[in-house]
Amino acid sequence: MAEAAAAILTALQLLGQALATEIVKEAHSHASEISSTFSNLELRMKKIKSELQVMQSFLDQMETYDQSNKAMMTWLGEVQMVADAIKGIVDEFKHLVGTKKFGGKRFFFKSLFKEPTALVALKKIAELLACEEDRLEHLGKTKERWVTVTRAEVGSSTNDVNQRPVREAVYSYSTDELDLVGIDENKEKLTNLINSKESHLSLISVWGMGGIGKTTLVTSVFNGEREHFSCNAQICISQNYKAEQVLRNLICEICNSEQRNKIKTDHMELRGLKETLRGLLRQRKYLIVLDDAWDQNSYQGIRDVFADSNQGSRIIITTRNADVACLAKESNRLELKPLPVGESWKIFSRIAF
Repeated sequence: MAEAAAAILTALQLLGQALATEIVKEAHSHASEISSTFSNLELRMKKIKSELQVMQSFLDQMETYDQSNKAMMTWLGEVQMVADAIKGIVDEFKHLVGTKKFGGKRFFFKSLFKEPTALVALKKIAELLACEEDRLEHLGKTKERWVTVTRAEVGSSTNDVNQRPVREAVYSYSTDELDLVGIDENKEKLTNLINSKESHLSLISVWGMGGIGKTTLVTSVFNGEREHFSCNAQICISQNYKAEQVLRNLICEICNSEQRNKIKTDHMELRGLKETLRGLLRQRKYLIVLDDAWDQNSYQGIRDVFADSNQGSRIIITTRNADVACLAKESNRLELKPLPVGESWKIFSRIAF
């Protein structure tokens, strides 16, 4: 449940950022086709945001989670995948707008006339959002039909905090527990890359278009293989990363609670953070996932901290950009492509029927 809630929160934050951009606000005053396209985008984003807010409120009411409630577990998995897909699409929108507005808002709108591909890309983003909106609506209907929530799972009063039981533990499902249709072959490939006999540190890249399931796949494999490594971490880099924060997050993930109390990273500068992480990884077999890398610098800027002690360590990067994927040698690149019609029908059938 924690993963689904986190995915929804991230998607909501991105939607809020996208809707607040000056480009969206000023689009209505421009030519009809541009205005229509942005109006469609804005409408889709607002409707999706509203739906996600309701889902977030529902999850906030969950006091405990019954592990035997398989219908709920499957539904939560679908919610997470849709939220991740929305995150990828909105990221794509922000990236497109960001690359076009370097000359100012006026330049951006002029470029839409001069570069038809940009307007086509915006329309495609609107279409993708419409698909995710339909999926969210269907998930709502699916929950009503098939998912039963017991009183033990939902707090009797969400207004009186003192009357609510203390939440000792929240069940955090693993994507590996879900019946993830269409990724079995890629799971096997990625697992084999991780468990290869190569003793040197290996960099593995998983790449493909936004929302295609890179994070879902890697998280599933990571959760299944992490126990074979002496330390592990999975963090998101994102488009607006800062090397210092990436390093702090890695240190926090790798350290146990006692180490966290001793190592204070808040006021460390880049050099100190690198030395600390390098020391934590030295002579250890580690598995690290750097999720959603947008450019080569996000890895190149910190690669010197990853010590190669011939222990069979692995680093996995997920990205939508081919040039980032090329940081890994060709045999260590895994490209995800859209599902064939047959596999897509399996997913639809599993949800609908």
